[in-house]
Amino acid sequence: MLVPTLVSFLHFSLSPTLMSVPHPIQADELPEVGDLLDSIFRRPRGVTDQHLLTDFPLVFCRKNARNSRVIKSDGRIVSHAAIWERELVDNEQTFKVAIVVSVATHPDHRRLGHAASLMKDLQRTLHEEAFDLGILWTMVPDFYIKLGWETVTPHGWLVPMDNISCSPAPSKDFKVEPFDHGIYLDQVLALYDQQPVRFTRTRDEARLLFTLPKVPVWVAKQEGQVVAYLVDGQATNKKGLTEYGGTLEGITTILNHLLTTQPSEPGRPLVVYHPRQDLLTWATNQGAMPQPLPSCKGMAHEMIYVVDRDRVTPRICKRLIVWGLDHA
Repeated sequence: MLVPTLVSFLHFSLSPTLMSVPHPIQADELPEVGDLLDSIFRRPRGVTDQHLLTDFPLVFCRKNARNSRVIKSDGRIVSHAAIWERELVDNEQTFKVAIVVSVATHPDHRRLGHAASLMKDLQRTLHEEAFDLGILWTMVPDFYIKLGWETVTPHGWLVPMDNISCSPAPSKDFKVEPFDHGIYLDQVLALYDQQPVRFTRTRDEARLLFTLPKVPVWVAKQEGQVVAYLVDGQATNKKGLTEYGGTLEGITTILNHLLTTQPSEPGRPLVVYHPRQDLLTWATNQGAMPQPLPSCKGMAHEMIYVVDRDRVTPRICKRLIVWGLDHA
C-alpha cells in the first residue's frame, strides 16, 4: 500500500491547479502579460491601436512589478490582477489607496478560482501594507461582493454634450492649444494640485498621464498664462471629458473649442464632479440635461474595499473622486 499512497501523494502535491499560486510578474513576463490582457480587453473589441502596457504605464513599470500578480498553468500565464498604489488627498487628509487594475483570466482557464485567488492575495497586501482603501470598476459586481467589496455611487453628474449650444468661436481673450509637456507641464500640474479632492502626482507621473495614447489634453491661455486644462478621453479605457482644472471660463472655452472644431463620437459625456458646481450650472444653462453619475468613470460599477473603517468614514466615501487619468 506504500507505493500507491506515495503516488497519490505526489499526484496531489503536483496537481497543476494546486501549484498555480499567485506570484509577482518578472520583467521578462511583461510581453506575455500584455498579450493576455490585450486578447481579453482590446482585440475582441476590434481595438488594435491600444495596448494595456502602454495604456497603464504607471501600473506596468518596474516600480509596481511586485503589485502585479499572475497565475501560471503549464508554464503559461493564464490569469492576472494588479493594484496601483495612489495617495488620495481630501483637503488636508491623505489616504493610502489601491486601484485594482486588469483582473482577467484566459477563457480556457476560467471558473477554476484563479481570479479569486489573485484578488485574495492582493487584499492580503492591502491589510499587510496598511492601505486605507481599495477601488475598482467592474461589470460583474457580484464576484467582488463575495470577496468583501461594496458598491458606491459618487456624488456627481454625467452631462451629454450633444445638445449643448456653443458660440461659433472661442473668446478672443483666450487661446486654446494642445498640451505640450515640454512647455505646459508645470502650469497644468499646478492647476491640478488646486483640486480639493485628488490623487497626488509627481512631476514624472503627471508627464506620463498627460501624454497617454488617444487621450489628448488641451489648455486655455489668457495673457500668456495657462488658466485651465481639459482631458478629452478618446481611448477604450478613458471615454469622455473626464478631467479638468482651472477657471470656469477657461474650461468652457476649451469645451467650446472642442465641440466646434474637433470631431467626436455621439454621446460624448462630460463628467462633472461635486466640487465643480459652477461647471454643472454652466452646462445646464447651455441646454444640457445632467444625469446622476453612476461611477467616476461614467460607466460600470464602482466598488470599494475598506481596510480601515476608522479612517475611511461615510463622509470620505461620499466625497471620493477618481479623476479621469487615474481611472484603471
